[in-house]
Amino acid sequence: MLKAILSFLFESIGKSILIKEYRYLIILGIRLLLKPDNGKIKIHGNKIWYNDRKSLFYQYYEIYCKKYYDLPIQFDSSYRILDCGANIGLSALRIHHNQPELKIICYEPDRTVFEKLQHNTSKVPKENIQLINAGVYINNGKVQFVADGKDGGRVSDEVSNNTEEIQVVDLKEIMKESSPIALIKMDIEGAEHDVLPYIKSEITKVQYFFLEFHQLKGTKNNLANLMQPFENAGFNYVIDIPKNYHNPFNYKGLNDMFESQINVFFGRF
Repeated sequence: MLKAILSFLFESIGKSILIKEYRYLIILGIRLLLKPDNGKIKIHGNKIWYNDRKSLFYQYYEIYCKKYYDLPIQFDSSYRILDCGANIGLSALRIHHNQPELKIICYEPDRTVFEKLQHNTSKVPKENIQLINAGVYINNGKVQFVADGKDGGRVSDEVSNNTEEIQVVDLKEIMKESSPIALIKMDIEGAEHDVLPYIKSEITKVQYFFLEFHQLKGTKNNLANLMQPFENAGFNYVIDIPKNYHNPFNYKGLNDMFESQINVFFGRF
């Protein structure tokens, strides 16, 4: 028992001391405390324009420390990556660093966030990245969107001061295009409940799939139904819970919109 406890403690301390990404995370956190909530900061030599310090900190933790989008094999230039909900582009920069031959297609509907995405990916060769100011959805057209200028913008019928009309593109039609897909990263703030059932016939064309699943408040949990097509297609999966849910049986929900958030990584491991 004592050995297990000591091992856990040393592992936690060791991460911050021995692993450079964790050391950098601590330094980044301190630097961000001294910055305005909306500004710019250098990360690994790249000038990053951000719109929310907290979001940037946790994005770095997931993308660089936990290596969310680091793929186990190197893909050639015939493959593409669909970054659905690209936000300010930190995921695209990491993916391009690791997979420099691939073309990354970034979809980001929030106009304020899209401007940051443009700035942050400006040094990526044009043949390796395409930026599209639109959301992925079940059709081509326009939908109502609640923008927050950060990382929580979402498709919604509700009307508020932040509601605007955005362009959406048909994800199934995009997936049907001839070039194979190395990875789909899907972080679309609840719209996955509509999009995943719609694209299920095309998921066999994808090598790896990341899903940030959001359980909407007041709705029945349907994570199992959304995962079933992946299981049928022969995918295995790993689940990561990004939030620390203290006293889980007495849990009150993530925020006003979502009960919970779960990250699921699909692949043929």
